[in-house]
Order: sequence, then C-alpha cells, then structure tokens
Amino acid sequence: WSNSDTSESVHSKKEWDHNFTVVQNKIDNSASIVWPVGTTRRLRAILDYVGVLEARLTSLKDEFTERMDALREVNNIYLSSTWRLTAPVRLFARLLGRRTPDPAAAWSLSTQELHCLATSLRCSTSWRLGARMRRIARSR
Repeated sequence: WSNSDTSESVHSKKEWDHNFTVVQNKIDNSASIVWPVGTTRRLRAILDYVGVLEARLTSLKDEFTERMDALREVNNIYLSSTWRLTAPVRLFARLLGRRTPDPAAAWSLSTQELHCLATSLRCSTSWRLGARMRRIARSR
C-alpha cells in the first residue's frame, strides 16, 4: 500500500479513528470469534503497552550510553599521564586544605554531574599545568 490510497489516507483522521473504533468494537463483541468477548481489546492494550515499553527501553539505552560516555571521559582524565604527573600538585593543594575530587565517587554521580566534573577537571590547575608540560615536552 505504499503507492496507493488506503482507507486511512482517503478519510479525515477523525472519521478514520471513529470507524476504526466501530470496527474494533464489532470484533470485540463478535460471538463468532473463538476467543472470549473482549480478548482482542485486551490484546491491543497489551500491544500498546509493549510499544510504550519499547520506547522506554530505547530511552534507557540512550541514557545509559550517555552516562557511560561521561564516565569514560572522567575515567580517561583520571588515568591520563597528565593527571598522574600532576598528582604532587593536588597533594600540595590537599595539604593546604583544598578539597580534590575522589575518583571513586564518580560512580555515584549523575550524568549531568559527571559532565560538570569532567569540565572542572579540565579547568583545574593541575590539568592546565599538565598541558603546559606537554607543550614543553613536544617542543624539545
């Protein structure tokens, strides 16, 4: 039916929905079907619910992918040679009373918080110092 008219395409949406409902009610109330009365209505409701669940599953997959990408980004910073080389800077800052992020705490953060953490790590003094160290190393 991709190249021809259907009953849905030649009638207004309101008229088609009304007629569709009338046909569904006839099927649901028909005694000639082997199933008990109302079974097709329940089956349609189940199929509709399956559609809702599939949409939710897609949404959860997208959220999971985004969260894993954010965790990977933070983890890559923590595992980078820059982060390891600048550990003494953060140790000195902790000795002076500055709080530094705990890598293990990243697992309990929301996706939004992970993005904020990655941004703050990239703006940190030790990360900027590491960038300078990399530039100096490359220039030699």
